[in-house]
Amino acid sequence: AAALSSLEKQLSGHSKALQDTDLTTLRREVESVRAEAATKLQEDKFQTLQRQIDGNSAQQQFLETQKQLNDVKERFEAKDKSIEKLSKELSELRRAKEAEAQAAQKAEKLALEQSVKQRDA
Repeated sequence: AAALSSLEKQLSGHSKALQDTDLTTLRREVESVRAEAATKLQEDKFQTLQRQIDGNSAQQQFLETQKQLNDVKERFEAKDKSIEKLSKELSELRRAKEAEAQAAQKAEKLALEQSVKQRDA
């Protein structure tokens, strides 16, 4: 009976040791799962931030391109206005030159007519 009691105590001790081992193993597995989850969470946060940064960068590039496009558009509009103004000035100069040429022709014609009248007189 004493031997049986001793064996029961040993068996109980082994059972307790096995339970402790199982608990230790479970704790290790839980810690491993927690560490893995934390790593995945960090990676997910990093990827989320990276997507936000990439999105912001793309938006910045788009806005910069749009600004450059607007600048070019404004320069073309200014050049168009300048060309239009120069074209008007050129037309005015041509009309003035034409009027001057007609006035010169009239003056020549009058001078010629007066010369003919004086000669005939």
